[in-house]
Amino acid sequence: MDMEGYSVLWLLMTAGGALVLGIAIAWGISKSRRRSRGEAAITEAGSRRIYDSENQRTHGR
Repeated sequence: MDMEGYSVLWLLMTAGGALVLGIAIAWGISKSRRRSRGEAAITEAGSRRIYDSENQRTHGR
């Protein structure tokens, strides 16, 4: 492979890596924004229940 071939290969690898990274970031953002308000409220209530039970266990209330 001559220098021009290596330059094209390097360009494809660099652009492909940026494309894969961009797709991964977009996918991650879309997955983290899918919870509805109801689901967020359920998660919050569950977390609060866990923290409250842990506080009762450690502080004896």
